[in-house]
Amino acid sequence: GYIDAQHAREAYGVVLNASASVDSCATSRARRLIREQRIGRTPRCDGVAPAWPGFALRLRGDSHGQHWGCGSCGEELCPAGEDWRAVGTISVEVDLTERFARLGMQVRPRSGGEPLRVRDVYCPACASCIHSEVVVPGFAASIVKLADR
Repeated sequence: GYIDAQHAREAYGVVLNASASVDSCATSRARRLIREQRIGRTPRCDGVAPAWPGFALRLRGDSHGQHWGCGSCGEELCPAGEDWRAVGTISVEVDLTERFARLGMQVRPRSGGEPLRVRDVYCPACASCIHSEVVVPGFAASIVKLADR
């Protein structure tokens, strides 16, 4: 009861039938299409819910050193010393007002200055969303390197 059918489909890929029950086949198709649209092609593998909620990025180590990886499918993204947002992933940026409008939400445009944007960062293998952030024009993103921690 917190969201309507349009929001469920746009945000989660959930398709309801005439009796307001989940249509499993249509939901699977909708989610597959969402994942394809995110990265511009069919994903190589399926993602699963990360082991820890809220942690879609994993730092892993092996005999070749540490690297960033997708928490949903395990895909190695880049060495730990590199910016995973810029090197091993696919980023898509859209106007925040437009994004919320697609979800059936009304957001007043930002007064004065450029509009806010939303940047989503996706795994190139499974198309899971690793990170989302609001981009404020004129402000640089803060990147934390492993050495700075």
